Amino acid sequence: MQFAKDYCPGGWNVLRKGDDTPQTCDAMAGVKCPKPYSCVHSRCGMDFCCAHTYKIEQYKRQLEIEEDIKEAEAEDDEL
Repeated sequence: MQFAKDYCPGGWNVLRKGDDTPQTCDAMAGVKCPKPYSCVHSRCGMDFCCAHTYKIEQYKRQLEIEEDIKEAEAEDDEL
């Protein structure tokens, strides 16, 4: 099994598909990565969807806040 360091820079995580294989990308062909991941060229010559650990955590917090806001707005609409 290969690890994130084989695909992404140190401190970054590779996006994994449902079958646990790393998600590839190709910015030139329009194959993009979902937020918060970026298309990063690896040492093996392929491009993978990678994100810094901090960015992943920050993105998860942002989604939680947005969900809390939606829930609060839905409760206000019920009143």
